[in-house]
Amino acid sequence: MESASSNLTDFENVQIIQCDIFSPPFDDNCFDLIFSIGVLMHTGNARKATETLSHKLKAHGSITIHVYGKGNFIYEFINRTLRNKTTRMTLKELQLFSERFYSYRRILEKFRLAPLVNLFIQIDPHPHCIFDWYSAPIATHHSYPEVKNWFSEIGFTIMKT
Repeated sequence: MESASSNLTDFENVQIIQCDIFSPPFDDNCFDLIFSIGVLMHTGNARKATETLSHKLKAHGSITIHVYGKGNFIYEFINRTLRNKTTRMTLKELQLFSERFYSYRRILEKFRLAPLVNLFIQIDPHPHCIFDWYSAPIATHHSYPEVKNWFSEIGFTIMKT
């Protein structure tokens, strides 16, 4: 919030508002466009959050969301196991963890193994992304068919995946 507010101070037509995503302080049918990246999967109920936001759209409005993708069972097991530890780390410990993982990523890239390893474990190409991935206490993963089903149930037409 602070970064967004600081970065957008020169834009008179932008307001930064922090609120409960399940009870936003906006009337229904008030937005032409909703864009969410890096939020819904951290709410504990990404589907409900998507539906709540959908009510805020005007007729013929557009909503774009990004949620973490669901991996294979090995990937999901490793991710749960790591996050069980990383979400309990101090900030300093998590920063060190992220830097080490980033070092491993760079070695894997030299041998062109990063895409293969990422089938089983999330090691982003930047330490800040690694920190973000492993720090949030809640981080659900979703498949394309699951998310498409949310939108179908809510009554939306999928334009592009």
